[in-house]
Amino acid sequence: MIIDVHTHVFPDGLAARAVATMEASAKLPGLRAAEDGTLAALRRSMQRNNITCSVTVPVATQPEHVPGINRYVIETLHHETGVIAFGALHPRYAAWEHEIARLVNAGIKGVKLHPEFQEFQLDAPEFVPFFRAIAAAGLVVLLHMGDDYFATCAARATPRQLARVLDTVDGLRVIAAHAGGFMRWQEVLDCLAKHPRVWLDVAFCAGALPDEMRRRLFEAHGYERVLLGSDFPWVSQDATIAYVRSWRLPAALEAAVLGGNAAQLLTLA
Repeated sequence: MIIDVHTHVFPDGLAARAVATMEASAKLPGLRAAEDGTLAALRRSMQRNNITCSVTVPVATQPEHVPGINRYVIETLHHETGVIAFGALHPRYAAWEHEIARLVNAGIKGVKLHPEFQEFQLDAPEFVPFFRAIAAAGLVVLLHMGDDYFATCAARATPRQLARVLDTVDGLRVIAAHAGGFMRWQEVLDCLAKHPRVWLDVAFCAGALPDEMRRRLFEAHGYERVLLGSDFPWVSQDATIAYVRSWRLPAALEAAVLGGNAAQLLTLA
């Protein structure tokens, strides 16, 4: 079983524009999407790579976008075979309690938050009730962590900030994207390693996360809480699977990272 916990897809009529807009805003020179960002492209990639499930994670960059995105998630993506659709939330959307209930009632397993794009400070005290409600609902949060290769980084989601949130909010389960904090991996090692409610995905880590730091970090945290995540369409699923296999882990550990750990977290097995 192979499960990619970090993918993005856009409605067919919006995909080309969304990808082009993000490519134009990229901070990393020459950053281009590996795929076109449509559901059809994701399906072709999944078939090519023998992927069982892909988790799609939408971002509501503006609070008012939340209900429309979740309508697409619930009415379309949630019914696609092989797709685990997470919902969208924004802590400044006034009706976030209603949206949490709406997602739970629809059978959605998690939500995506991106403090840099959404322009909120992860550990601001005003958002504690928001995170407590997410935890109480049993939703998993896939959280962009660390610097960003698109947005101007204002250090709104650092490993230290996440550690403070976890200390305050009991039961909150987090997939901390980009190995817990893109380009802030020593801070991940210092603040998040071994935390029992944190899982680390490897989205956009190939070529950025030094091999020695990757070994130290994942061994300290425990490979049982490391997840395959590609950041499709920005990075191909092919390349991300090859990246994990290049670590040459024992077969059982490799299988866990490629899908077993995600299956357990998302109660698929």
